Amino acid sequence: MIMKAVIVIDMLNDFFGNGVLSEQRNSLVQSINRLVSAYREKGHLIVWVRQEFEADLSDAFRVMKEHHTRITIKGTPGCELLSDLTIDEKDQEVIKKRYSPFYETTLDQLLEEHRITELILCGINTHACVRTAAIDAYQRDYPVYLPRDCVGSNDAEHHDISLKYLGKFIAKVVHSDTLIARLDGQQALSFRQASVEDYSSVRDRAYANMINIVLPIWGEWKEEAFKDCYDSRSNFLVHLGGRSIGHIGVKIEGKVLRIKDIQIDGDYQSQGYGRQCMDWIEKYAGKNHCAEIELVVFKSNTVAHSLYLKLGYGVKNEREHSWVMTKAIQ
Repeated sequence: MIMKAVIVIDMLNDFFGNGVLSEQRNSLVQSINRLVSAYREKGHLIVWVRQEFEADLSDAFRVMKEHHTRITIKGTPGCELLSDLTIDEKDQEVIKKRYSPFYETTLDQLLEEHRITELILCGINTHACVRTAAIDAYQRDYPVYLPRDCVGSNDAEHHDISLKYLGKFIAKVVHSDTLIARLDGQQALSFRQASVEDYSSVRDRAYANMINIVLPIWGEWKEEAFKDCYDSRSNFLVHLGGRSIGHIGVKIEGKVLRIKDIQIDGDYQSQGYGRQCMDWIEKYAGKNHCAEIELVVFKSNTVAHSLYLKLGYGVKNEREHSWVMTKAIQ
């Protein structure tokens, strides 16, 4: 069994008394409790990390000493975990004095004792302690996951910058739903016909996923062209549990089903859900007596192109910026 550790950093009273983080408290606690409970139930390690300093600040940051800043002081309520977090007696606790939970703490030893091979990092602040923890874990060769709904920051700009930076190669930035689904094997997707009211969410998802691909080619996002395409095809929403995570647009012309659009939200990409969508499309094509599926993939979208090749699609013809690929339906 691959042993995993969920490490929750600095969810402490002193940090949530007021300000930006106090506004994030309920959503963070709810997401972290849900994730922690799922991992604990499967026997994985839960570690609560607390920052704590002596009353005389002898072990505190230099800047705290210079400005006589008293926060998360040992023996005060401020250094304790939020009361609405779900903590179990089997969970472990690590006390830290600096940003990283690895720096001069017992964390390395704890992870080694439990033979941990994968880390999930939660808590605050994304741009400081969480970021430092992720880098230190990466340097120790741990696979690292950052559930974006389980981390928060008092600095929105640097929260986003940090997730973008860490997500490049240091950690996988996902939604906690994805991690929970992985515990029992991949959760099956469900599909439903989109309604007129769903257009805005479909458009916004397509824009977020495709803007960096289409701008170098078209020079702009063509809203009117997208709307015309949407209105001319059959559209379906992709659901994981109760959450919409993607959409599919197809058009049947004679015996050919043409995939006009297929999108999965960024948090759920590279998790196997694209393959599930393609399997569903093949079944849908079969039910509608199609003999062939056709799609167009941009040459810059190398991940999608690789998936289609693995699924048996071949290149029918080549365009300047894309390939037309097809697959026969048995």
